[in-house]
Amino acid sequence: GQVEAVAPGGLRGSATPVASDDLVLVVPRDSRLRRLQDAAGAGVEVLGGGPDSAAGARTAAVLERLDPAMRQALRANLRTSADDGAAVVAAVAAGRADAGLAFRSDVRQAPEGVRARVLPRRVRPRTVYRAGVVRGAHDPKTARAFVDALRAGPCAVALRDDGFATP
Repeated sequence: GQVEAVAPGGLRGSATPVASDDLVLVVPRDSRLRRLQDAAGAGVEVLGGGPDSAAGARTAAVLERLDPAMRQALRANLRTSADDGAAVVAAVAAGRADAGLAFRSDVRQAPEGVRARVLPRRVRPRTVYRAGVVRGAHDPKTARAFVDALRAGPCAVALRDDGFATP
């Protein structure tokens, strides 16, 4: 898993949820697209993250949760784009697509010309970010203080300011 990739020795204790983020439909501020169903309409160009990006993986999860007809219609309109959600948001803001699927935090950090439309709860994937102290850390006490600050301290405030939600 991801923990083993960055901490081959594992963690001291378990990873703590510190933030979360939701995939949203990104549209230009003046768009008539209000719902995911609107993005599946004829002639609508929708951008998604590339297959190796987090936004691309979450877009695939959304597609799998849709009923077959809606999945087919949205997939017909979907174009994979750049490496990540931020690039999707930038393309929508620049008018290169009618809509996109990206993380709420990407929209929060974007130009004012776009807005986020919430996806239906039944299809909306939530990404939870976790942090922990790695086994063998040189200063486990400071590392634990940092994880705590991500959860409820100044780092948590910065995460919220950047569009991340509480886990």
